[in-house]
Amino acid sequence: MDFLTKTGINLLDLINLHENRYQNALHQIYGGTKTNTFEEVFFKLRRDYALSSNKMGKHTVRYILLNLREEILESVLPNTFDKKCLTEELYITSRCYPFEKKPFISNLAGRKTSKGNINDILEITNGSEQYNTAYPYLTIESLIYKTGELYFDVDSVASMEKIKKYNDSLDAWECSNGFRINEENGYLSIDSYEANTLFILEKLLKLSKVSNRGQQESNSRYLRESNLKFEDPLKKVALQKVFVKSQVMLIYGAAGTGKTTLINYVSNMMMQSKKLFLTKTHTALQNLKRRIENPGSESDFVSIDSFTKMVTLTDYDVIFIDECSTIDNRTMGKMLEKIDDDTLLVLAGDIYQIESIDFGNWFYYAKDIIKTDGANVELLNTWRTEKEELKSLWDGVRKIEPIITEKLAIDGPFSSDIGEEIFVSKDEDEIVLCLNYDGKFGLNNMNLYFQNANTKSEVYSWAEWTFKVGDPIIFLDTKRSSLLYNNLKGRIVDISKSDSAILFTLDIDTILTERQCRNESFEFVDVTDFGTRICLEVIASIEELEDDEERVKTIIPFQIAYAVSIHKAQGLEYKSVKIIIPSYNAEKISHSIFYTAITRAKEKLKIYWSAETMQDIIESFTKEKDESWTHSMIKKKLDLE
Repeated sequence: MDFLTKTGINLLDLINLHENRYQNALHQIYGGTKTNTFEEVFFKLRRDYALSSNKMGKHTVRYILLNLREEILESVLPNTFDKKCLTEELYITSRCYPFEKKPFISNLAGRKTSKGNINDILEITNGSEQYNTAYPYLTIESLIYKTGELYFDVDSVASMEKIKKYNDSLDAWECSNGFRINEENGYLSIDSYEANTLFILEKLLKLSKVSNRGQQESNSRYLRESNLKFEDPLKKVALQKVFVKSQVMLIYGAAGTGKTTLINYVSNMMMQSKKLFLTKTHTALQNLKRRIENPGSESDFVSIDSFTKMVTLTDYDVIFIDECSTIDNRTMGKMLEKIDDDTLLVLAGDIYQIESIDFGNWFYYAKDIIKTDGANVELLNTWRTEKEELKSLWDGVRKIEPIITEKLAIDGPFSSDIGEEIFVSKDEDEIVLCLNYDGKFGLNNMNLYFQNANTKSEVYSWAEWTFKVGDPIIFLDTKRSSLLYNNLKGRIVDISKSDSAILFTLDIDTILTERQCRNESFEFVDVTDFGTRICLEVIASIEELEDDEERVKTIIPFQIAYAVSIHKAQGLEYKSVKIIIPSYNAEKISHSIFYTAITRAKEKLKIYWSAETMQDIIESFTKEKDESWTHSMIKKKLDLE
């Protein structure tokens, strides 16, 4: 390892060296030692898995050597449920076979290599010929992820001759698993992406046409007896119509319009039902748990990925899914395959916020396809802010109006040049949003600057971290306690430290009782104006710690949060929000990222960028809005046109 660290090469580089340089490297590794551990392994790797080798397992082995990390090794090893090996010589799961055959389009078992660095795949293969064959597929897939579209003009991809060559290279398994490129009326699509999207929309369309006699009377009776007071009349109408003519209810709405509130209302209405609550992320799941007032004894909260992997399933009466825009098509398709035909669905989200990491367009297209009365609800009233200029900006950006630039420059004004004003605090409840972690205006640098500007406290160091009294924080690790949930905001109010432990007194933005905290790994101190004061101890990590509970106490469960990433901020809100967008980040700011960032503010918003950067970003939104043919083609395939 010392040799690899000093030279900066990896194990793939090592076995690729010419003979003289390889022998010289071995001498540097073993010359001053009395051992030759792994030398025989290096010899076999060099002999059997060189670039010129045709041996089965070559691509997998070379990828592991290039990216030798524990999580990659774990993903390719056989396990209790998957004991079959790729070859007799390699203790590698047979699930790596598709990657061996087509490394440019198939993923390594348990990884997403085909969506990662294409240079890694070029390095482990003989390269150009396989890449050129797969080029039409890779081009379409890249366009799908970039645009959210499914269908592309042949001329924008490749010649029909190259597409035929690619399709002819596929075996029966690859064809049946959707790798084929389809052509129809001059437009191309990838079979799996098209089929999965259509399956989801067909299923939702079918559910949206199933009525339930007696439901309308049941809804009316509940509303009379519950005496709910509605600030938003749209929510009352939604409750009157839910599940009357449809088994599915889609809830669309901007940040702060009360989508989760409506989920809670529907959940309360279905009190006698078996309920399942699903989200993509653990953070969203914890947030949903807190917001559902009385889910009932026969209710479960599970991540959607965990649900799709379950073998034995409970027969739920109604399933609620929050933040649907973050759920990709593949996962949603698996979920729909698992549920009974008579299951009720409530699907909520915002198609303008940050979308799923993997490809997910189903929730976007469902908005215009599901038209049954009561099956498609759009909430329009924003409750996050009372500032009319903020509401106007959010609405303008959401609709991509032509006067966004004027609203940004004049109404707030919300725009300012990057300068020292960034570092002047406008509110105690304030956050700086950055796109990247690194760089001059990355969140690491911003957090360091703001912490250095905090001169009211001495510095307390612990491991590689530094803390000061007054530092704002957000929690990351929920292993310490489910009460200290992911993205919980707080502030350090006192620190005491010894050689064996560091003790933080924290004000956290959630109300807890002394009884709730009694059996937790932190101490209740008092109630504050905005939440709860607690004491949390972190102990030094030593090898003798065997108890899991003690090991958890060695982890600091929060991070300094003068600044956070825009992606991390999804679900958070602050009185004052500052967004920093240097010119070199302009191309990375999509409409959904920008919209997510500006809707974190409750009172004050300032975006620091140049006039040129602002213009470039706003113009890119207009290009995103250009109408495509995917929408109309989907409608035709669903017999809606």
